[in-house]
Amino acid sequence: MLRQYINGQPVTTAAHQLLLSLNNGHFTAIQARNARIKGWDLHQERLRTASRFLFGCAPDIAPVTAHLRLLLDEYPDCALRVNIFATPADLKQISADDLQILITQSTPVEMSHQPIRVSTTPYERFLPHIKHAGIAVALLHHKRNARLRGFDDVLYTDVAGNISEGSIWNIGFHDGDTFVFPYTPALEGITLQLLRRTLQQAGIPVQTTRVHLQDLPRFRAAFILNSITVGQPIAQIDQVNFSNDNSVLMQLRDAYQQIPWERP
Repeated sequence: MLRQYINGQPVTTAAHQLLLSLNNGHFTAIQARNARIKGWDLHQERLRTASRFLFGCAPDIAPVTAHLRLLLDEYPDCALRVNIFATPADLKQISADDLQILITQSTPVEMSHQPIRVSTTPYERFLPHIKHAGIAVALLHHKRNARLRGFDDVLYTDVAGNISEGSIWNIGFHDGDTFVFPYTPALEGITLQLLRRTLQQAGIPVQTTRVHLQDLPRFRAAFILNSITVGQPIAQIDQVNFSNDNSVLMQLRDAYQQIPWERP
């Protein structure tokens, strides 16, 4: 069941006009279990940084945190999405008090380990470092085209063929020794940031570098990372197949288990 709250109050028909402005903003997506989440410090930083970039000011995170705690007390296992946006009339000059905060709580999404096949397409998102509302239109178009070609999802590259990100996920590789994450401009997901930090702290080799389509045959494993799934194997990218050594994916998932679940 989906529940929405705007500025701390349940969404009613009176708020529908305000919600038409939802595309003028950004968001972060969270999975909660047992009333706890991972990486709340990074989610807060994302909300502040993106707001400063788009609006020139940052929201007060304290009421967001307080409302999330109330929701988690009632729905300890759930999916959460925090949108921050401004109405068109506010866009010329706004302050933190003008920002609208929408929190959506819904059924938790379980992690999948089912291998998928993805097709690449050249596409560079506008403001790739921001998780903005404009992501959806391109996602629908490119993912649909990938499925029409017989694949499960889409993987983006820049015009030179450097891999950036998937439709709603980051991609990672393993070459037999090192975890490799693409450097091409893309949204760095919270899960990616947490895992890279955890792997490095454990002394496991990690590299962030450009990965070109021509580099794909040298990798033994390819996998998906986002708030929903960790280490979901990619069996095929275009015509390149991956053996996906299970020990590599288990190492990745074990590292994820080391990341603490925290109370917001």
